[in-house]
Amino acid sequence: MANYFNALQFLRSDEKLAIILTTRRHQAIFQRERSRDILLRVKLIAAIFSVLPLIRFVIGLSILPWIFHIPSSLAIEAGLFSVAMAFSALAFLPAWKPTLRNARLAVGLLLLIPVSYFLFTRWLIAYGHISSSSIMLANSDLLLPLIVMAFISVFPLVFLEILVIDITLITVFAFPLLFWFHDIAPEIDNFAVIWFAILIAIISLIASISQLAAIHALFTQASTDPLTGLYNRRAGEALSTLLCAQAERHHHALSVAFLDLDDFKYVNDQWGHETGDRILRETADVLTCGIRTGDVAVRWGGEEFVVFMPYATMEEAKYHLDTLLTTHAPPKPDGHYISLSGGIAELWKDNAQRVEDLVDLADRRMYAAKMNGKKQIVITDKK
Repeated sequence: MANYFNALQFLRSDEKLAIILTTRRHQAIFQRERSRDILLRVKLIAAIFSVLPLIRFVIGLSILPWIFHIPSSLAIEAGLFSVAMAFSALAFLPAWKPTLRNARLAVGLLLLIPVSYFLFTRWLIAYGHISSSSIMLANSDLLLPLIVMAFISVFPLVFLEILVIDITLITVFAFPLLFWFHDIAPEIDNFAVIWFAILIAIISLIASISQLAAIHALFTQASTDPLTGLYNRRAGEALSTLLCAQAERHHHALSVAFLDLDDFKYVNDQWGHETGDRILRETADVLTCGIRTGDVAVRWGGEEFVVFMPYATMEEAKYHLDTLLTTHAPPKPDGHYISLSGGIAELWKDNAQRVEDLVDLADRRMYAAKMNGKKQIVITDKK
């Protein structure tokens, strides 16, 4: 119930409406977590569906053993057995990297298996010399793609992804009628089959979007610092791993700035924690509005902030942050402006092996700035 109300509150926000429409507005860290979740669910559903066709095969063999002497019936059962094997292969594939491309590919494969079997059985009915008992078997398998369509509702997909899937599946159901001029399922009304598929598609669309909204709301709550609205340290560490891997893969610069408010304890002691909280929020606002597109600001803890700046050398990062923090620093009650000390490290120039080493080096340079008089940003280890 709590997830439902979170989803409703999420959907009421016009600013976040784009999140459920397309993946373009998804943060990289959320995209990775969503992709990982989708891949896990694909494997689970594939494992379930690898068993169901085999159960249907055994039931058919025990109840109607004589029909397996009919070639068309054997072809249908062989196709059903292939479906079970294909689902098994999908369920037990090695772990895929949690990327958007892999998640979409996995969902596509999950749908391709029953769709291929459906078209195969419809083709047999339309053009093969198929007996009435074989038609009965084929019609009993009509539910398979419908069930898979219903299972799409368990995936946290955006509107455009669901729309493409639903239109594709409904077109597949109508394919025998539109292109082969043959009934979708003999002895079953064509309109009823298509209408039932449309209803399932609408239900899966609503359920999937609601899941996405609830998951994004929970993700935002878990990854955002409540005071400043920036990423918290846990989310920052996860995001830093992604940014570092991207920089290594494409061999571009990645700078990390570690910033700390000067004399912040004095501000709290002199004017109270409300003033301290205001300065923290305004500092976060300065960073959010002033950093470049693609940069990420994180509240690391207390009065510490970390800024990840891909495609920026340490000199470029220093120039940008110096300009930003000296011209837009938050004011203190005495009329003076709060200052910050910082340190910057760069992935390639500092030969960092891990992103943790990069953050630690920037942290040490921040302390060096403190020791050298504060209100400055240090980019080297020279004293």
